[in-house]
Amino acid sequence: MSILQGKLESRLSILALLAPSSPARSPPHAPDYCLPTVSAVASPHSDHTLPSKNQDDAAGCNAAKLQALLPRPSEQQQPSRLPPPNSRQSGVAVPRRIATIVACENCRAKRTKCDGARPKCSRCVRLGTDCEYDAGPDETRSIARKRKYDEMKSDLSDMQELYEYLRSRPLVEVAEVIRRIRSNTDPCKVLSLVRDGDLLLQASAIGRRGIETDVEDVVRKLDETAYQQSPLKLSAKKWTDVAGDGLVSELVSIFFDLEQPFATNYVDRHCFLQDMGSEQTENARFCSPALVNAICAIGAFTSETAKAIDQARGGCVRERFYNEAKKQLDLEHGKVSLPTVMALYNLFLYSSEAGIDRAGTFYRVSCSEMYKKLRLGSEFPSWVDNSGPSNREQYRRAVSRAAWGLFCIESKSSFVYIQPALIAPPTIPRIFGDNLADTPPAEADSYDAILDAECSISKLLYEIMCYNVETRDQLGEEQDISFRLSYYRKLLDWEAPTRGSSTRGLFGLCQSFFLECYFSIAVIALFRPLALLTSALPDGLRPAELVLQHCKRMVERTREMKAAYPLEYAGGCLGTLYFFYVCSISLVALLDQEPSSHEPFVEACQYFHLVAGNFPVGPALLRGLQALALETGVGLPRECEAFFSEARLANGNFKDVPVSYVIPQSVAYSESEAGVPGLELGNLIEKWSTTMSI
Repeated sequence: MSILQGKLESRLSILALLAPSSPARSPPHAPDYCLPTVSAVASPHSDHTLPSKNQDDAAGCNAAKLQALLPRPSEQQQPSRLPPPNSRQSGVAVPRRIATIVACENCRAKRTKCDGARPKCSRCVRLGTDCEYDAGPDETRSIARKRKYDEMKSDLSDMQELYEYLRSRPLVEVAEVIRRIRSNTDPCKVLSLVRDGDLLLQASAIGRRGIETDVEDVVRKLDETAYQQSPLKLSAKKWTDVAGDGLVSELVSIFFDLEQPFATNYVDRHCFLQDMGSEQTENARFCSPALVNAICAIGAFTSETAKAIDQARGGCVRERFYNEAKKQLDLEHGKVSLPTVMALYNLFLYSSEAGIDRAGTFYRVSCSEMYKKLRLGSEFPSWVDNSGPSNREQYRRAVSRAAWGLFCIESKSSFVYIQPALIAPPTIPRIFGDNLADTPPAEADSYDAILDAECSISKLLYEIMCYNVETRDQLGEEQDISFRLSYYRKLLDWEAPTRGSSTRGLFGLCQSFFLECYFSIAVIALFRPLALLTSALPDGLRPAELVLQHCKRMVERTREMKAAYPLEYAGGCLGTLYFFYVCSISLVALLDQEPSSHEPFVEACQYFHLVAGNFPVGPALLRGLQALALETGVGLPRECEAFFSEARLANGNFKDVPVSYVIPQSVAYSESEAGVPGLELGNLIEKWSTTMSI
């Protein structure tokens, strides 16, 4: 009995040493019972191994020091705790909690629970707030951070590569890259074009047959991509061998969607596409190889595919189309036809954009002579009336568009030469359709209200220009001012059509911008000859104030176009070039007199600099304005200095610049020299070439 008691006391001493010294720091699972005393635990039937004598002595010594372990007083009154029910025993399934991988930004900021629902979590839906995640649906935050890090590392590498390209390449190539950066919101796309072009240039420099085959493969892929992305799907093989179906489809689309809304509305879309699709070159009434190549030459100025092919092969695609159009005209041997008339004027417009309009004047004059031979403005051709009933009305509408459209574009062009249009106002009815769809409408009830309004302004402009030439020696006289005021009242009575919405290309809203600018052109034509007069008109306004007012209006319309069509604005078109030229050339004489003329003048110069990569005429116009300022002694705004210094002419020098735009007498000469004939812009550049080249 003493042995068992000693053994039990020894074990109780160990428990006492392990127990906490204070009830306040008792273990979380304190027992709900009291350890029994030694005498109560002893049992005569215990089968434990007996301890040694030394152990018994130690146990006997410690027994007196032991105390019974009791629960804390507060726990003595509590009932015993029951274990939690087992789901297997109760038969009720406990749903498992689904962990949220990533919480949304709002829930993270508020430190609240988020169910991770996409696109908006339940809490954000309930509160009506925005819900954003910084990781993808199947990503953890660490994986998302790694992905973003890799993307930023790749972007940094791309930007370093682009920087190195800009740092090491010739200025001509750098200028082209900068132009693309300004016209494109995606820097990666610009870098891709730079890489492709660089590889193609390296390949073409090697000059081996195998490499040339690779270049042709790249060109073929570019053509296939252009065909897939082009709004029009055309076959080129019967009309031109300069390029494939893809590039031709893209260039024809550019011609109709970007240039036709203001400049080239004399080509009927429906009839042209119908004839081109038939591939019958001999029987076509509205299409010809010369016209197709001339159309493609104009579209190539702003075509990205054309520029990529230029980089691959070398040379210039638009010049190849231009030369092919001239070749096809030679093969016609002076054939008088409607497609030839339109092809001739297209070649003149091409020469204007290329900065060689002096050479293109031949095509402009030839077009007007053939127009008269066809009697296009006075009667419908006999083949129109002899066509079948299904085509007769469609052909009449197409011929009406050609006659009036050519008159309108010639009225605009003649204004920059300070002369009346070479084509008189037509007398045939205005029955042209809207020309928006690629196929003719089921019912011939559509009408081009914008072109009709443009025809009305063109008739007034034609009369004004005729009057300016006839009464050049009577400027400022009472009768002269009375006549100009009467025409001004006619212009004010003209009502512009309601602005339309944007449709395809620059049709609709942008056409309205162009039309309002064209109205300002007519007002400028009326009062610019009097701009140097200091006397006021009867209504109190000075002629210079009216000119400045309408120059500002044109710039305001182009700003609206820039906001609505940023890519088209940056690429440039005939309409914007035309308006900015008229604005800038009219404001030169007012720069020293009217401080408010500086802003629109600077904006015009900035635009010529912007589109210089697409249109060679841009730098020529900048140099012409600089020479005109030197000629008249006018100080140019300091903001324009960089634009002028960076203007590089196509031929690389200032000698024999083939730009024949005529400078208004009221701008280039004083009142005492008003009878001196106008001076061509190219001749003025050559005159001041030494000063500008310093």
